[in-house]
Amino acid sequence: MKIGIASSLPEGLDSPVDERFGRCFMWTVVEVGNNKKVTNVELYENEARNARSGAGIQSTQFLAKLGCTVAIAGQFGPRAFTALNSLGFEIIQCDPQLSVREVVENYLSSEYKPLEEPTVSKKAGISK
Repeated sequence: MKIGIASSLPEGLDSPVDERFGRCFMWTVVEVGNNKKVTNVELYENEARNARSGAGIQSTQFLAKLGCTVAIAGQFGPRAFTALNSLGFEIIQCDPQLSVREVVENYLSSEYKPLEEPTVSKKAGISK
């Protein structure tokens, strides 16, 4: 399983989670084996973060191309939520003050429930 986590610094598992999904600074992609252990961590710059519009949709497409099936961030707008949902992603909201490592551990311990609706309004991430 591959988990795409919105990150605010390029620090891998020690990076803080970014509040914004589509306009996060980095993507930390964590691969987890059948034994629920992290087997690989990759970092990617989020090229959609400065997009005029559609950052959430572009971010969704990027994570899908990488083979991610879970998306984790502090907030999800309606377009990103719809795009993720249409591709069958499990959409997880977490506290953006946690590290990627903490969020992965919490997710693997079933401490999060998948979102059923967006958490912010359209264009909420632009001002940050």
